[in-house]
Amino acid sequence: MTSQLTADDDPARRTPVYAERSPLNDVARLHGDLLLLHGSDDLVVPLDQATDLVEALRAVDKHVELIVYPGEGHGFRRAETIADSMEREPDHYQRAFAR
Repeated sequence: MTSQLTADDDPARRTPVYAERSPLNDVARLHGDLLLLHGSDDLVVPLDQATDLVEALRAVDKHVELIVYPGEGHGFRRAETIADSMEREPDHYQRAFAR
């Protein structure tokens, strides 16, 4: 079975849609605090996408926290990572909603 690319599969055609929908292009309109939990080895969403968003948000004085878990991918697998992320989430919500 061979796979055939369609026009919609062409990355060059998708680029305008990605740019239009990217939060990077409209960070000033975002509101609320943001907690990003990210694996350093994530192949689905590369870490540089998270760091780019953090930098853009901080440039417009938004509150954002980035936690990077070394050796983790897109889905957390290590017990200590899962435990840490599950502790951070409710703490984040309490701080964010108390503002």
